Amino acid sequence: MLEKILKLKNVIKDVDEVTLTTHKNADPDAAASIIALNKLIKHINPKITVHISLPEGLSGVSKKLLNAFNLTIEAESDIVGNVVIVVDTSSSYQLGLLRNKVLEKKIILIDHHTAGDLVNKAYLSIIDRNASSTTEIVYRMIKALGVELNANELSIVLSGIVYDTRHFILAKPETLIIAADLMLKGANYKKVLNSMFIPPTISEKIAKIKAALRMQAYRLKDI
Repeated sequence: MLEKILKLKNVIKDVDEVTLTTHKNADPDAAASIIALNKLIKHINPKITVHISLPEGLSGVSKKLLNAFNLTIEAESDIVGNVVIVVDTSSSYQLGLLRNKVLEKKIILIDHHTAGDLVNKAYLSIIDRNASSTTEIVYRMIKALGVELNANELSIVLSGIVYDTRHFILAKPETLIIAADLMLKGANYKKVLNSMFIPPTISEKIAKIKAALRMQAYRLKDI
């Protein structure tokens, strides 16, 4: 992985502009990856201009998390520059209306999913299927290059990991070590959990009650 990180570093050093993008309706893993990667890129090349383009914007829980930790993602509608970094996305079709524009660029792919068509089109791919989340991969890159994150940035990185592991249900020991490292450095785990909770609306509650009223129960032996 270190070899690929150094290759990414060389690419970033040689360009004036780069665009970060991800899948439609970006979840906390995608949003956290973009926040952390933005910091990483500017550490490598302080003069670079980083553009962020989000097909269909952020999910509701991502918006709530960013607001809770006073972080913003100023998204644009286009892909700018010759290099585009795609995070948390295995298939080009997940990019929605941005798909064709992304495929015209030099693609750097960072992901933890099973490889899709994007890996074949990428100039550089940093993929780890054993990672709990794309955020975990980006954080390992950040540590390797000695980038410092503030408390809010650490918390949003933790939220990406918490979200994709379903509150650590799917976490491996390595993931728990990373989460502990984030918290020791200042990430607020309790605030992350509180910020990820979105209470159901009255319409959702009514819909569930109506569905329950229409249910019929049957028993077949022990089922």
